[in-house]
Amino acid sequence: MTDYFLAHGVVDPTNARQQAIIALGNTVKRQALVLGFSDTFAVIGLVLILAAIAIVLTRKVKAAAADGAH
Repeated sequence: MTDYFLAHGVVDPTNARQQAIIALGNTVKRQALVLGFSDTFAVIGLVLILAAIAIVLTRKVKAAAADGAH
């Protein structure tokens, strides 16, 4: 990427290297953000699936069993 910046108007090689490092850092941050959102949605989906299974497996309380209660 240093060569890219040198070819596109940056005269100083040190400055071009610094800009290349910043550009790579920004790319890494952006990709980490996307992966974090992806993982979060996967966990939320898994929790919702487990909750749906728990709801399906629960039984309703029969009215006859509740006669002794207030």
